[in-house]
Amino acid sequence: MVRFDSFAVCEYLRFVSFSGLLFAFAWLHAPLNAILMALLLITLFWHTALGLGVVIKDYVHEAYAQTVALILMLGTCLALAITGVGALIGVMINH
Repeated sequence: MVRFDSFAVCEYLRFVSFSGLLFAFAWLHAPLNAILMALLLITLFWHTALGLGVVIKDYVHEAYAQTVALILMLGTCLALAITGVGALIGVMINH
């Protein structure tokens, strides 16, 4: 008999999410997968920076505000990319 109460659903989701997490750690532990994931992260944030740069240049008209916004945006994208690659390295080392 299949149970459809909230406890059974929570237990199933916890099992699926935990097993998925273990699978993701095992998948990221392979060197090729980790390198490809790092390249994906770098490409993701580079693409984000390019897109937001166009938006900032189109909609921010004052030169000083545009420069400040571009510097903050590039710094944020760089920090997020470094954080993502650092977390990836942490998963590879500690798995």
